[in-house]
Amino acid sequence: MFIRPTDVTRVTQGFRRSNQGSHFGVDFAAPGTHEIVAVADGTVTRSYRSASYGEVIFIVHSIDGQTWETVYAHLRTGSRRVQTGDRVRQGQVIGIMGSTGNSTGQHLHFELHRGRWNINKTNAVSPLPYLDDAPVQSPPAPAPSPSPTPVTGESYIVLPANSDSWRVYPLGVAPVVGNEKGLLNPQKFGGLTYRILGKTQDHVYIIETADFGRVQIYGHPSTGARVTSQPQSPQPTPQPTPRPTPPPTSSRERRLILPSASTSWRVYPLNVAPVVGNAIGFLNPSKFGGLTYTILGNPQKDVYTIETRDFGRVNIYAAPSTGARIQ
Repeated sequence: MFIRPTDVTRVTQGFRRSNQGSHFGVDFAAPGTHEIVAVADGTVTRSYRSASYGEVIFIVHSIDGQTWETVYAHLRTGSRRVQTGDRVRQGQVIGIMGSTGNSTGQHLHFELHRGRWNINKTNAVSPLPYLDDAPVQSPPAPAPSPSPTPVTGESYIVLPANSDSWRVYPLGVAPVVGNEKGLLNPQKFGGLTYRILGKTQDHVYIIETADFGRVQIYGHPSTGARVTSQPQSPQPTPQPTPRPTPPPTSSRERRLILPSASTSWRVYPLNVAPVVGNAIGFLNPSKFGGLTYTILGNPQKDVYTIETRDFGRVNIYAAPSTGARIQ
C-alpha cells in the first residue's frame, strides 16, 4: 500500500503498545546521508521543529476512501523540503535522515496512523505490514566520463530560488545519492548562478563553489535548473505573509501565568474548538517553575491566544478554576 520512507532497512526499534512504555512507530537507523520520501501521495499537514520529534513532517493521505496520516521525525536540521499545505507525490524527497529532537543517534522515526494523528496516538498502527517490500531506490545515473568535456563559450547554470537543498559531488565519482560532498542552499540567496566549467555527462556540470571548491552538479531541466548564456542576478526570496496580530484587549499588555504545580497543560491550534482531542500538544509549567505568556488575543471567554516556542501561535484554556492567573 505504501512504499518505504527510506532506503535504510535496519530497524532498531519496532512498534509496540505497552504499559511499560509504548513506541508508536518504527525506527530505521544508519549513518551517512539518506533521503526520506513520502510513502504515498498526500498533503503536508505540518512541517516544523518539535521539542520531541525534532525536525518533523506530517502528511495526510486518502486511499480508497480511508484517511491515513504519516509522520517523519528527527530529520536533519535544515533538510525539510516541504511546507504545510504542500501537495506531495509518492516517492518525493521531503528531507534527510538526522538526529534532532529527543534522539540519541541518527535515525528516522516513522509513524503510520489509520485516521488522523492525535496527541494520544490512538490511531497508530504498526507500519511494517503496510510497507512494500521493495526498498526505496535512487534514480540510476551513469558513471561519470573519464575526462570532463570542455564547454564552448561561456554558459551558466541557474539554481532556482525555491530549492533549499542541492547536492554537489566530488570530481571523479558518480553523481548519485551517497556520493555527495555537500549541499547548496539556493533559497537562502534567492537563487544561485555558477559558471559552467565543463560537463562530465549529460546534465552533469562542473562548477566552482566557495564552500566545496570544484565539484559536479546535476542540473536536468526537470529539477528546475536552467542553463543560460548570461549570468543571472539572484531574486529576493518571497517572504511569508505575516499573520496579523490580534488587537490588544486593553491598552495595557496582559500576561497569562500558568502555575508551577501543573505538569501538563493543553494547547490548541487556532480556529478549532479548545476541547480534549483537538490539542496540538502540552506545556509543562512545573518544569520551569511556572510559565508566563503575553496574551495576544481573547477569542472567547477564558480562552487566550499566546505564542509558544514549540507549537507556535496557539489557543489555551485558562479559566480561574485551572489555577491560571491573568496579570
